[in-house]
Amino acid sequence: MSLHLLVPKAIAGQVEHMYYHDAESFIWVLTWICLRYDKGELLRRNRPLDDEWLTVDARGCHKEKMSYLGTVDIIPPTPSHEGNLKHAAPFSSVPKDDDVVFDMWLQNHVPQNVLQSNFS
Repeated sequence: MSLHLLVPKAIAGQVEHMYYHDAESFIWVLTWICLRYDKGELLRRNRPLDDEWLTVDARGCHKEKMSYLGTVDIIPPTPSHEGNLKHAAPFSSVPKDDDVVFDMWLQNHVPQNVLQSNFS
């Protein structure tokens, strides 16, 4: 979940859910996978991340994710995900403009023939 949605104001329902929250959430999931799985298998030991993200409340999750941001350069991904984590690295700079997020993360990666409704 987006860090912006793990604060008291958001927990109270006072923050509008935006595209960039979904984009950031996706990046957190990608990060989790890159650090917890190797070749499709969940690591049983020697995991770079512990289970704290899964077992704490929203405020605790915010704290754990902020702590991870301080160690992102020293916690390596699993060998099979070394190339994938580089796509998650800029997650602290997810744009807050929904149009920019849509263009940068979604539309710009859709093949031209799909955008033009030409599936042949």
